Amino acid sequence: MRLIKRSVSARSILAGVAFPALLLGLAACSNSEPDIPDTPVDVLYNDALDTLNGGNARQAAKLFDEVERQHPYSSWATQAELMSAYSYYLVDSY
Repeated sequence: MRLIKRSVSARSILAGVAFPALLLGLAACSNSEPDIPDTPVDVLYNDALDTLNGGNARQAAKLFDEVERQHPYSSWATQAELMSAYSYYLVDSY
């Protein structure tokens, strides 16, 4: 019986390590959250403002943060960021 000696190249080792790492990286990027359609910015902002005027500053801050999350480049986002900070200030959450 004759044994065949195979040489292992650095390229084959790299391919054996890089490919599984690539697959693992792509799997980590998957989004498990369902796609929720964005709410119009004026509706979000007004809901947050109504919540703040209703006396629930902590919930209003979260809603103002949501305005900024869903519409980061709108002119509403800047105002929502300020209102979020003010809402957190009202509940002593600096």
